Amino acid sequence: HEDQQQWSDAARVRSQIAAIDGQKHTENQRILGFLRNQLGTATARGGDVAAASGMFREALDIDAKTAPAYLNLGDMQIARGDIPAAIAAWEGLIQAVPERAYLAFQRLERAFKIQGSPQRFIALCQRLIAQNPQDWRARLALSQHYAAAGNAPEAFDLLLAALPHNPHGLVIHQEIWQVLLAMGLDPELVKRYVALTRDAVFYLDPHVCTHCRYRSTELLWQCPQCHEWNTFVEERIAPAKETTVVES
Repeated sequence: HEDQQQWSDAARVRSQIAAIDGQKHTENQRILGFLRNQLGTATARGGDVAAASGMFREALDIDAKTAPAYLNLGDMQIARGDIPAAIAAWEGLIQAVPERAYLAFQRLERAFKIQGSPQRFIALCQRLIAQNPQDWRARLALSQHYAAAGNAPEAFDLLLAALPHNPHGLVIHQEIWQVLLAMGLDPELVKRYVALTRDAVFYLDPHVCTHCRYRSTELLWQCPQCHEWNTFVEERIAPAKETTVVES
């Protein structure tokens, strides 16, 4: 049923399996949450915003870590003109699934701007960086925010701080050059960038299914190989260590 995107049938069968297992907060609950989210997505495409919103809430009641349900619920609130409710939904994602916080950055930045409180976005990113010093995405988002506001020096410092945590990320390098151009390609700043990248370790950072090890260049909610839900994480692959050749 999942392969054919027959979400109602898939949810019905999975509910029966969960009833037989008699356990909550298990793999069944996680899958049921994602299936309910898929039902909500299909309903939203049909134009029934209220019904779709209810399904997204049901998905979160089943499993609070159903990340896309937060995003979709917030989108439904925006469609209804309720910006505070949308913000609450997206902030709920950050609280429940902090490793997926970056999925809500652009939405929250726009919503805070509409509300006339862009400082809230700055505070959000700073809090996430403080909680996880390796969070390059929060630094990237905040640097983009500063650059758009004309604060290129602050943006540049954030980008240089993000780079060591994701040196292969093309988007970081692109943003750095945009900021350097905005600052007239200051030779000293270019030297700082070149010095930082010269010794950087470049590695792949694909999304990997923790269940079957299937790799994807993008975040997938369901693995196309083993069909498990919400099993993709980022797995960095460092280059092979240098070996010493011993002559006989």
